[in-house]
Amino acid sequence: MLALDKSLGVVADLALYGDHADPKRVYTISTRPRIAQQNGQPELSLVKFRGDEGDELAGTGLLSFVTELTVSEAQLEAAREHLSQQGYPEPQFVPVPWRSGKAVFAAALQEGDGFVETLYGDVTPDLTANNRALFSLRLSEAGTRLVEALLAETDSPNPLGVRYELAYAGLQPALDVRLRADYQRIYDELSWGFEFGVAYQGIGVRAGVEAATQKLLESGAIRVEVLHFTDDTDLQTRIDRAVRWFQEKIIEDFFQTSLQPPAQKSLLERAVDAATALGASTLQEALENADWAEQLASTLGISPEALESLQGLGQGGQGGGPGGTGSTFALKLQFTFRDIHQEELKTLTLDWTEAHAEIRTAAPQGLLSE
Repeated sequence: MLALDKSLGVVADLALYGDHADPKRVYTISTRPRIAQQNGQPELSLVKFRGDEGDELAGTGLLSFVTELTVSEAQLEAAREHLSQQGYPEPQFVPVPWRSGKAVFAAALQEGDGFVETLYGDVTPDLTANNRALFSLRLSEAGTRLVEALLAETDSPNPLGVRYELAYAGLQPALDVRLRADYQRIYDELSWGFEFGVAYQGIGVRAGVEAATQKLLESGAIRVEVLHFTDDTDLQTRIDRAVRWFQEKIIEDFFQTSLQPPAQKSLLERAVDAATALGASTLQEALENADWAEQLASTLGISPEALESLQGLGQGGQGGGPGGTGSTFALKLQFTFRDIHQEELKTLTLDWTEAHAEIRTAAPQGLLSE
């Protein structure tokens, strides 16, 4: 079974996970959907209807296209090279067995100073290895004009794209930990701290959840009880692992993915670029230099505290590291705050004394222009 604690990084648009029992088995998740090809041509068409004035069909359109999540031999070769450096000399690649899912066609359109995801329709993919999704959408006259103009744009990436939401099961290891969380206080902190659902005190959602979690731990809204440990180092390690797992659960419970705007770099990517411009070989090196860190915060327009939340996230490049939760795949996702019902805001006790299966969601996404 896919082991949630064996994240092996993201290489060539492939997220990699180890197996809980078989050391050679490696699960692959394609992070980038693409338009399917047939005889070398993209499976995409836009048909506009003509009609007399007053005809309700006049100017409307029918958009049809097929997307899929394919894995090429070139991607697998890049993954093999990456895994060989992590002690996996002969990996056996297998696709993740999906339990359910959907594919959403949307546009990330600019509205004011931000981006708003406009949904055009969703379908159920075939949930096999390629996850083919067939879209056939009736567009209004205004929608047809917009889609036609965006598809014709070649000078810059257009905001039309597809976002998958695929559920899969993974094994969470036993942590010998109980965690108690007040969801009402967590919701209050997140809803106050996040502006428009996509930033917390000027930083991205994932880094923001990490910063908010520390405040909630200090205030007692989240309490961690370690049942068995050997020494102080083991105690802190188990607490840190439990907190990281719970941060993933917060993102699952309080946020939903949305299409990333075209050509929009994540905070981490911009920080890495800025650190390189300063002459640092890595983001971590820049953060450890007080003068560089001050310049980074000024360049990025964030507080020093927000900058500190990027500690450790810029290491490992596209590949990441074993067991890492801050993969490039995850960091590039755009999130929006969910509508939470009052009955969901209760005190939750999580018992992680035994290994058990958990349902997680993968959210590959890509623009039609890519």
